[in-house]
Amino acid sequence: ESYGEFTKLIDKSFGFILYSNPEFGDRNMLFWNEQIITPTNELLAVKDGEYFRKLSNGWYYVIRKSLVIKQKKLLAFAMIPIESKFFIETAYLPEEFAFSHEAGKRVKISEKPTDFQVKTSSGATLFYLTKKEIGTVPYNNNLTIILRFCAVLFLLIFIQLLVEEIAGKKGAGMAIGLLAVILIGLRLLVYFFPLLLNLRQFEFFSPLIYGSNLIQKSLGDLFINVILFAWIIFYAWYKWQHKETYPVHFSKKIKWLIGILALCLLVCSTFILASLVRSLVADSKISFDVTNFFSLNKYTVAGFFILATLSLAYYYLSQLLFRLIFPLFGGRDFLIYFVVAIAGLGLLSLQSKASNVLFFMP
Repeated sequence: ESYGEFTKLIDKSFGFILYSNPEFGDRNMLFWNEQIITPTNELLAVKDGEYFRKLSNGWYYVIRKSLVIKQKKLLAFAMIPIESKFFIETAYLPEEFAFSHEAGKRVKISEKPTDFQVKTSSGATLFYLTKKEIGTVPYNNNLTIILRFCAVLFLLIFIQLLVEEIAGKKGAGMAIGLLAVILIGLRLLVYFFPLLLNLRQFEFFSPLIYGSNLIQKSLGDLFINVILFAWIIFYAWYKWQHKETYPVHFSKKIKWLIGILALCLLVCSTFILASLVRSLVADSKISFDVTNFFSLNKYTVAGFFILATLSLAYYYLSQLLFRLIFPLFGGRDFLIYFVVAIAGLGLLSLQSKASNVLFFMP
């Protein structure tokens, strides 16, 4: 046996084990190419053939064959792993199919006959598969994921180009309104039909990391919502940043109504921002302990990005609202503070039984 042949055997993805096979006496192991599994006494005793067995660390397709080489009787085993199984699963000992890391998310081995047979090259049924129970997350292959997200990217680029064209023809206000309607509509579509993108297959969208409510189901959902919200606000600021005030040609009563609604929107957005910040820390498993560098991970980076984007978007939103509010109240600043106080206290009163009321109190 040459060194090249020996290396080729060592690199095999299955176990190859060779025993002496005397008519009398014990069998001795003469060669093995890995130290993961060895045949059981039951496999040593059975006849030559192909077997499917659950061994100490998983399911194996075992081929047993007796050989005679140079008048020496040998017994050869090919131990082909099908699925790993451990008493305790860890990151170093995952339970998964040997030929696919994703297959275990869709199917599992069945010890009873099913409609899904796996056969050997000779046509004999080796084992059966069954679908995972209803409620498991469907997973897509890499090509499907890439094509799907490329389509989303091109759609978003088209939306941006469309609103820019509308802004040139109909004005910035119409473009901003159209952008908000389209983005909110698309987001609602993904909420009602989640399989369109099937985001749940990604760990980033797992509620085990972060989950607050039906809207912020996961860190990924919060990330998308913040990006879309910031897109709308940043676009509005880009179009209106050079305007110190907005022309409002309405009667006095309508101006007051618009001003009060704008103040209520400012107060509500403040409460929502505070709630999101609190929720991101309290309802997640994300570490924000910057004094312990090794406790930080990729979700910490995503969390800080969300907080920074939220803060910047809120700043620009407040700037846009203030440019509308102060002219509408015509220099009566005390009325602005009065409405803000009434709106804030009203919101606190409506959620007086909520657990986070004290968080909003100064």
